[in-house]
Amino acid sequence: MAETVRGAIARADFASWAARVASTGYCANPIHLRGLAQETGPDGAPVGPGERRSLMVRCGNRRAAVCPSCSFTYAGDVWQVLASGIAGGRHDVPASVARHPLVFVTLTAPSFGPVHTTPTSSSGRPLPCRPRRVDDRHRCVHGRPMWCGQVHDPTDPGEARRLGTPLCVGCFDYAGLVAFNWDASQLWGRFTIDLRRDLAHRLGMSEARLRDVVRVRYAKVAEFQRRGVAHFHAVIRLDGPPTDPTDPTDDVPDGDPFPPPAIPVSVDTLTAAIKAAAGTARVAVPDPSDLDGNGLAVVLRFGRQVDVRPIRASRTIDGQDLATDDLSAEKVAAYVAKYATKAADDFGLPPTVRRAADVDLLGLDVTEHTRRILAVVDQLMVRHPRAYKWAHQLGFRGHFQTKSRQFSVTLGALRQQRRAWRQTHPTQGLDDPIAGGAGPARDLADGEDTDADQTTLVIRWTFAGTGHRTPAEAALAAAAADLARSRRTARRSTAA
Repeated sequence: MAETVRGAIARADFASWAARVASTGYCANPIHLRGLAQETGPDGAPVGPGERRSLMVRCGNRRAAVCPSCSFTYAGDVWQVLASGIAGGRHDVPASVARHPLVFVTLTAPSFGPVHTTPTSSSGRPLPCRPRRVDDRHRCVHGRPMWCGQVHDPTDPGEARRLGTPLCVGCFDYAGLVAFNWDASQLWGRFTIDLRRDLAHRLGMSEARLRDVVRVRYAKVAEFQRRGVAHFHAVIRLDGPPTDPTDPTDDVPDGDPFPPPAIPVSVDTLTAAIKAAAGTARVAVPDPSDLDGNGLAVVLRFGRQVDVRPIRASRTIDGQDLATDDLSAEKVAAYVAKYATKAADDFGLPPTVRRAADVDLLGLDVTEHTRRILAVVDQLMVRHPRAYKWAHQLGFRGHFQTKSRQFSVTLGALRQQRRAWRQTHPTQGLDDPIAGGAGPARDLADGEDTDADQTTLVIRWTFAGTGHRTPAEAALAAAAADLARSRRTARRSTAA
């Protein structure tokens, strides 16, 4: 590869390629476009023969296993969404939102059967996986022991591979696990409904009245546990109803999209409502293993491990020091953003996996546990022919990062801000570890540039392929992307 890399650097078009790949942020799988730039006169008639152009743009994939560069950018955007919604002070979200009732919530799936795990004592000391009592010699119907006295070391590759796998694959409820992944978003929706109902009950009012005084805002991220089931991390905030600057009856004539609740609501009240809603939320869905259409159903619910922790802002607002908790806004934003770029990467499943048979066709080294999950996802295709699209995500078809509309800035708005900034600063901020310079960034959309003499340059782009031309160029881009991320991380640490 070293000879090939040197050959790539010696190519006549290397400087041009280096500039173009720098403009994509060293994307691992860039999209190639070809277009014709044609000048037209005031009457729309072509002026001249036109010029053929090529363009390279980033893939935009959020998965770190697919594109580390685009994933790094996506994680940064998610951090902006969360940090602005938690602490405010950026993206037109006022810093006063930090004083609203605000909590960090983790909702897990229920048990589908005992699995190998790494329990710890209150002091953090590792404990045996599932110790057996002296009088306990329980075995399952398949003759497998329902205990494990080992202390699993997650840093050992062999032990880490065992974590999350069932003590007995025959007893494990794989249909229930896949059903949970498949319809987890429905269960979250049911939870938000129950949360509003319980909150209204605790405040002594109807749901309709609650909307007039309190609005529930949230941002959540899905993460896979070692056993292969999704669970949710969420930031939940209480606001008041947004005011309308055009409505003369509003008390705030200037309008406020992020007002505090119109009545006092304590964090303790919000916490109690969340725990109650997590315990009552239920959704009945078809059983994935019901291949004969007998109407069998699985009732989805959250597990008993519901963690709710208050978030305190780590800044001073109006002279009031709010730094009263280790769970700061910045820590929560960084923690959740990290999981926004992961899918089923830890299970060794690339996006090319469409069915269980692909594991052997692609020569993937996965556990028997993962294979059995994929086998149940195959069964989903009887009722859902397009279920193969989510096989590599173990049947989870929801979005990994979602939020309510008024929580904070949107990802789309952040991308638009970046695109607009790039158009006015085409080379600024583009580190180029390959060539030492920076290349211009271009917009993906069809373009029209108007000159002073009223001739218009129209460019129409068409798709021409993806990826890098050679493994050597891919290796150069990957190395440059790693160095660029290190530089950006160092600058962020210095700024902090």
